[in-house]
Amino acid sequence: MAQQLQAEEQEQLSSEKRAEDNTKRAGIELEQEVAKKQKIDDTKVDDDQEESRMKEIMNIIPDEEEVAIDAIPLATKPP
Repeated sequence: MAQQLQAEEQEQLSSEKRAEDNTKRAGIELEQEVAKKQKIDDTKVDDDQEESRMKEIMNIIPDEEEVAIDAIPLATKPP
């Protein structure tokens, strides 16, 4: 009789431990998923900021205008 009670208690404790482990595992997986989503969102924000910066740079340097460069030759070839 005492052995049966001990077996039942051990079985109950092991089932509680399994439930606790499953809960911990689910919590860890949820944290990992949240971190992954946050990283993706941060990447999107960085891309948006970089894109807006590139558009700003493109507005500063228009493609249509030609820039005149005054160059002085450093050396000349004899004819």
